[in-house]
Amino acid sequence: MRRLWAHIIIAFTCVVTAFAAFPALLKGIQTNGDYKARRQFTYQLTEKKVLEGDPVALKDDSASVVAKIMEERLVQAGVSSYEVAVAGNDTIKVTFVADNETQYSQITTYLGFSGSFALMNKDPDGEPLVAKDFLNGSAYLKQANVNEYPALIIPVKTDSEAYKSMIKWAQDNPEDVESSEEEDSSESEEKKQTAPLYLIYNYVEGDTYKTLTDSNRFNEKILLTFNALTEDTLYYDSDHNSFCQVIGYSDSNSNGYADASEVKAAYDQANFLYNLFSSSAYDYDVEVIRGLADGTQVYVNAKVESIFSYSKIAWTSTLTAIVAAIIIVSLLLVVFYRLGALSIATTTIVSSILSFLFVILTGMEYNTLALVGLVTIAILSLISGVIYLNKFKEECYRGRTLKKANSEAARKSTLPIVDVHVVAVVVGLFCYLLGGTALHSFSAILLLGSLASVLLNIFGLRGMMWLATNTTALTGKYEIFAVESDKVPDHMTEEKQKYFGAYADRDLTKSKKPIMIGALVLFIAAVVGISVNGALHNGNIFNPPAEQVTTSEIYVEDTVKVLSDEKSSMTEDAIRTMFGNIKLCEKGESSQVKWDDTDTHPTLLSYVSKINTFETSDSETIEGTTTSYSNKYFAISLNKVLDGEKNYAVAKDYATTDEFTLNALLNNYFTDINTDYSSSVKTTASLKAVTTLNNLPSADWKWISISTAIAIGVITIYMLIRYRLSRGLASIIYPATASAITLGLFMLLNVIGLNLPATVAILIPLSTIFAYTFIIFIANKEREMIVDERSKDNSYEHRQELSIRALGIAFTPVLATSILGIYMLINFFGFGPSVNSYIYVASLIGVLVALLLVTTTFIPVSNFLFKQFSKISFEPRVKKNKKTNQIKQKSNEPEEAIFIGIND
Repeated sequence: MRRLWAHIIIAFTCVVTAFAAFPALLKGIQTNGDYKARRQFTYQLTEKKVLEGDPVALKDDSASVVAKIMEERLVQAGVSSYEVAVAGNDTIKVTFVADNETQYSQITTYLGFSGSFALMNKDPDGEPLVAKDFLNGSAYLKQANVNEYPALIIPVKTDSEAYKSMIKWAQDNPEDVESSEEEDSSESEEKKQTAPLYLIYNYVEGDTYKTLTDSNRFNEKILLTFNALTEDTLYYDSDHNSFCQVIGYSDSNSNGYADASEVKAAYDQANFLYNLFSSSAYDYDVEVIRGLADGTQVYVNAKVESIFSYSKIAWTSTLTAIVAAIIIVSLLLVVFYRLGALSIATTTIVSSILSFLFVILTGMEYNTLALVGLVTIAILSLISGVIYLNKFKEECYRGRTLKKANSEAARKSTLPIVDVHVVAVVVGLFCYLLGGTALHSFSAILLLGSLASVLLNIFGLRGMMWLATNTTALTGKYEIFAVESDKVPDHMTEEKQKYFGAYADRDLTKSKKPIMIGALVLFIAAVVGISVNGALHNGNIFNPPAEQVTTSEIYVEDTVKVLSDEKSSMTEDAIRTMFGNIKLCEKGESSQVKWDDTDTHPTLLSYVSKINTFETSDSETIEGTTTSYSNKYFAISLNKVLDGEKNYAVAKDYATTDEFTLNALLNNYFTDINTDYSSSVKTTASLKAVTTLNNLPSADWKWISISTAIAIGVITIYMLIRYRLSRGLASIIYPATASAITLGLFMLLNVIGLNLPATVAILIPLSTIFAYTFIIFIANKEREMIVDERSKDNSYEHRQELSIRALGIAFTPVLATSILGIYMLINFFGFGPSVNSYIYVASLIGVLVALLLVTTTFIPVSNFLFKQFSKISFEPRVKKNKKTNQIKQKSNEPEEAIFIGIND
C-alpha cells in the first residue's frame, strides 16, 4: 500500500502546488489590451507649413487615410491588440497597451511620424542635410561588436561637400563644459566635449537649429545625437558612404556587461528607429494632443476582461472556464480509466502550469491566442494520457498482469506520444516564424509547452503508473483501471485473447464514398470561395464593415496667445451653459421653438454624457518671429449619434430667421456670442461622428495558412519515415481538407453578416494538430499489428483487412480523445469570455470535420495508394556469378552423393 499512498501523495502535492503557484504566476504576466486596461491617444491632423507652394489641404477622408497607415505601423511595431477610431476628418484616436512609458513614447512617435529626417549642428548659418543628402534605400540594423548591442546604419552621402562642411564646423567648434566636482582637482576646470551632430525627425522646410530652439521644439524633435569630434566616433562603414550609431551602448547598472534587459531595451530602441527610417511621410502634420503628456492620460477598459481588479486577481470568465474544465475532464477521465485518471490529471495540470510559467519567464505576451495555446497544451497532455492508458488496457486484455501491462504500455506509447508532440512543435515553429505578431505567444507556448508535456507524459506518467500498478494490494484488480476482468484471458489455461475493443469488429469505412464526394465538393467550393472573396476584398475575408459609427463628439478648441494679456473665459461650466441654450429641432421647425418650460424640443446639453478637458502648447515662426500658443481642448461625448451637417438647431438669444446645420450654429455661436474673437483668442467648435475603422485583423489568415501549409509538408515527410509511403502521403490530405472546409464555412458566415475577425483562422493550425493526432492513433495501431503478425502476408487483400481491423481497435482511443478535446473547446466556448467564443466554435467544427474524414476515409485512401505503389516493380540487377574453383575428377566414374545417417 505504500506505493499507492506515494502515488496519491505525489498527485495531491503536484496539484496543490500548481494551484498555490497560479496566483503568483498570474501577477507576473505581460498582457495586451485583451486583458489589461489600455491607453488612448488622440492625434490631430493639420496642414503642413511649407515655404513654397500650397500645403496639402485636409479632405473628408484625410483622417481615414492616415488611420489606415497607423494601423499598419501598429502591426509593424509588434502591437497585437489595438483600436483605431476617427472623428471627423482631422482627429484620430488610437488605443493600445505598451509595457512602459518608453514604449508608449516610441509607438506614439512612430504613429505620428509625418515628415522626413535632417542632419544639423549648432552652426547658426548652416543649412541642415535633408532627404536629397541621404542615399537611396532605407537604414538597416546589424549586430555591433559592442556588448551584443545593435547598430543602426544611416545611409548619408558622407562624400558630399555639405556633409564634409557640417562635420568640419562641428570639429572646429567643440563645446567647453565645466568639470564635475567629482573629478580630480588637478585637472583643468574646463575640458573639450565632443561636438554634437543631431538627427531630427518630422523635419519641415525652414527648420534649423536656431528656429527650433527659438520655438522650444528642438528637444522634442531630436532623434539621435552623434559624436562628431573625430571621424572614428561616427563608425563609418567600409565604403565610407554611411555611418552607424550603436544603440544602447551603456551599462545602466555598472556591472560591466550587457544584461538581458539592457540588450532587450537596446533592440526595442533600434527597432523603433529602424521603423521610422522605413516609413514614408504623411501629407499632413500629425501631433499627439492627448494621452501622452501628464494630466492628459486616458485609460480604456480591457477588450475581453480585466485580470486584476484594484490590484487583486479578479474572478473572470476565464477562471470559471478553467475550474469547470478541471472538474468535468477529471470526471470523464475517471469514467474512462478509474485510478489511471489521477495520473493523467496530474501530468495535464503540471504541463499546463509549466507552460504558463514559460510565458512568465520568457516575457511573452499573454493574449487571447496565448490562452488558446495553453488550452492546446492541456489537450495534448490529455491525448498523451489517453495513448498511454489505452496501451495499458490493451496489454491487460492480452492477459498480462498490471505490472507487466504497465511496462509494455510505457514501451509502446513512447513513440506515438512523441509523434503527437512533434506535430505540435512543427506547427508552432512555422506559425512563429511566419504567422505574424499575434501568433507569437500561441506558437511559443506550443513549442515550450510541448517540451514539458512530452517529458512529463513519457517519464512522469510512467512513474505515476509504476507506483499504482506495482502495489501488491491491487494485484489482479483490473477493474480499478476500468479493465473488465472477465475479458482478460487466463494464460494458465492457455486461453487466447478474446476482447480487442468495442469497435474492433466494425467496418467504419462503409460510408467512405458519399463522404469522399461531399468532402471533395466542399473543399473545391471553399477554395474557390476564399480565393474569389479574397480577391474582391484585397485579401481580407474576415474584416468587419469598413466603418461603424459608435458615437458623436463635439470638439471645442480654445487657442490663446501665451504672451497676450487676454484670457479666455472658456470653461466646462460655460460649455454646459451654451449647450443648454441650443435646442435641436427638425428642418422647418425653428420658428416653433419656445424658450420656456412648455417647449419640448431637447437641448444639446441633454445629450452630453461626458466632458473631457486637456491642454497642449504650440508655436509658429513667421519671418523670424515666434509666437507661442496655449491650446485648451474640450471633448464632449454625446449619448446620441448626431450629424452636424443634417440636424438643424436654433440658439437662445441668437436672432436669425435662417436654419443652421449644427456645425454651422456651433461655430457661429462660439465665435460671435460667447468669446471675444480677436488676434489673441480664438475658439472653434465642430461636431464629429466617431467611427471605428476597418481595423487590420489581429491575425493574418493568409500567413497563418501559409505557415501551416509549410508545417504540413514537413510533418508529411516525418510521417513518411514513421509510417511508410502510402500512409504518409495520405496524411497530407486531411489537415488541409478539414482546415479549408471549416475556413470556407466561416468565410461564408462572415459574408452574410457575422463579421468575424481574422483571429478565427487559428482553426487552421488547431485542425491540423487534431487531424494528425487521429491519423497517428490509426497508423500506429496498424503498425503494431503488422509487427505482431506472424504470417508476414503483404498482399493488398490481407493488408486491407488488417488495416480496417486496426481502425476499429484504434477508434476507442480516438473517440476518447475526441470527447476530451471537444469538451475542452465547448467548455471555453460556454464558460469563457463571449468575445472569444467564435475561436473555440471554429476550432470545434474543424476538429469534427477532421474526425469524420479521418475515421471514414483515411484507411481507404491509404490502401488505394498502397495498391498503386505495389504495382510498381523494379527488376533487380542481375549479378554476375563469381568464378569458383572446380574440383577436378580423379577418375572417369561419376561422383556419388554421400549421405550420412544418424541412425545407420
